[in-house]
Order: sequence, then structure tokens, then C-alpha cells
Amino acid sequence: MDLKEILKKIQIIKTATVLLFVLVMIIFMDYSIGEIARSTVPLQALKPDPDVLWRFNPNLKNYSFRYGGTETVIRTNSQGLRSKEIDEVKTKRHFRILCLGDEVTFGAGVSQLETYPELLGDIIQRRYHYFLVDTINGGIPGYSSFQGSHLFDQLVSVYEPDMVILAFMYNDMSKSTCEDKYRIPDNEMSMRTRRFLYQSNTFMFFRNWAMGQILNMQDPDKDSRGSVRVSSEDYFLNLYHIVKVCGETKPPVTVIGILMPEDFDKGDKKKGTQTDIPSNLYRSYLMKVVGEDGYWFDANVAVQYNRSYFLEGNSRLLNEQGHQFFANNLFKVVEDYRLIPQEPTAFPSGGDEF
Repeated sequence: MDLKEILKKIQIIKTATVLLFVLVMIIFMDYSIGEIARSTVPLQALKPDPDVLWRFNPNLKNYSFRYGGTETVIRTNSQGLRSKEIDEVKTKRHFRILCLGDEVTFGAGVSQLETYPELLGDIIQRRYHYFLVDTINGGIPGYSSFQGSHLFDQLVSVYEPDMVILAFMYNDMSKSTCEDKYRIPDNEMSMRTRRFLYQSNTFMFFRNWAMGQILNMQDPDKDSRGSVRVSSEDYFLNLYHIVKVCGETKPPVTVIGILMPEDFDKGDKKKGTQTDIPSNLYRSYLMKVVGEDGYWFDANVAVQYNRSYFLEGNSRLLNEQGHQFFANNLFKVVEDYRLIPQEPTAFPSGGDEF
């Protein structure tokens, strides 16, 4: 065997090693995804996403979705969102509201028409009849502000919203094996490789098989959750990114933050899911990030101790009455600060807190 053949075999081994390393890294990144996803949404409804970890499959029709002890029939549009199909062509008469959040915004346990994004859109449409009001429900169960900020980057150019409503906190504070930001590569080359592989049916088949094997071997009672998914500082940065992008658009996009009520369920201390971080710290960061250029309303005091706003036996998911409460209060913010122009060509700017 001559030197050229030896060097050629060495190069093949190097290439195979690199590909194997990339494969293992992606599988183990997705292992963390599966750890969360299996406790939030059925895998049949999920579409692995290289940028936001997971999303719903697009164009689901009458899918029976189970979450948090509830079962809801859902539909998704071409973007994998629980919303009607929105015409990409936007005219001056269109007023679009993008609601980003987790399972609460998504509306687990209630019908699509009973979610606060839909209810808010109906209220605004009746009041401002000269607009064609579109509300986009960007809530996805299990999502943190980290995922929400990346999803925002994907959707903002598609829908060109005039208003963005943010409702994140619960999943940011929940504990997992590592923080969300470490599950996605932070360099462009790795992301390109990840996106390329996700387009391969062969790779996705073996990836799903490998992830399933890993999850089956895991002891569900083992305390393996050592850190919050999103630190309070990163929570601030994720929301700040959205607010900054909204402020740079022409005209500026109005941002409303919802101060989520404190969760009754603090987690299981024995399993390591209990968090010691006060939710007030996250809420204070939300007030800080939207206080200068946006608006917010505090749902904590009114909702926290009113059990009539929650699904029976649940400490987090809102029922129809709770969603109506959110919609009414959001509309009050809109009206109090005149956030919707009196005619299609005039848009407000600036803001204050509520």
C-alpha cells in the first residue's frame, strides 16, 4: 500500500468521524428536546425544527391534542400555528396582532375560538370595523422566551404584525438538564449543517429512532433536571430582542407584555423540578423591557387566586372565562392608550405601562 492510499484512507476516516460527531451532537441536542416534548405535546403533532427546537406540524385537521389532562381538537395553518390561514399580502386596511406565548396562549383545553387571541381579535374588529383584523396565535405548548424570540424572527417577516403580545414565564422557570440556549448551535456553520440534515428523510428517520431509544432508557423518576431552562437575565434579553426589532420597523410595532399569574404548582422537589427562583424577578424584567417602548397589564393579582379562571384541577391553564378575562384586559390597554389608529394610515408610537 503506497502513501497516497494511506492518506486517502486517513481522510475518509477523518470525514466519517466528523459526520459521526455531528450526528451524535444533534441527537443529544434533540434528546433534551424530547425530554421536554414528551411531557408537553404528542410526538405525532410535532415537527422537529432546527431553529426553535419543535413546532406543530402544518395543516393539521381536527387533531385530537392531549395536554395537561385535557383533550382538545385543534387545527393548524401552513406555519404550524393554531390560527386560520392568513393572506401574506397585507394592505393598509389590515391590522395584524401576533400573540407569542406557551400553552396558555395556545389555549390548551379550550376551542380555538375561545382563546384570548381570537377573542381579542373579535373585540377589536367590532370596535374598529374599518380594519380587517387578523390575530395570529403563536402560542406553542412547552415554549420558553428563548424559543419565542426565535419563532418571532421567523414570523415577523411573514405576517408583518402591527402589534405583538408576549406571554412567557412558566417554561422559562421550569428545570431541565440544561438551558435552552445550549440546545441550538451558536455558529452559522453548525446551524447550516443542522438545517441541511433536518431536510433529509433518512437522517430524520435514524434521528427519531435514536432519540426514542435514549428516551426509553431514561428513568422518568431520576432527578436529572439541574437548571432552569431560561435564566432571568436571558429572559430579559430574549424579550428585549423582540422589543428592539419591533421598535426598528416602520412604523414601529406596538408591544404588550402580559405579567403572567404565579403558578400554583411549584413543581416536585423530590424529582428536582421545583424552582427556587421567585417569579416576581421574571415579571420585573418583563416590566422593565417593555416599560419604555411598550405596554403591559398585570394578570397576577386578579387571576392568581380566582379559581374560576382555570380549568378544573389545573393551576396554569385558563378556561373560557380566563381567556375572556385576558382578552378584555388587553383590549382595555389598547383603548386606554389608543394603540390602534383612528384611520388605517395613522399609527401610534411610544408607550407607558398599565
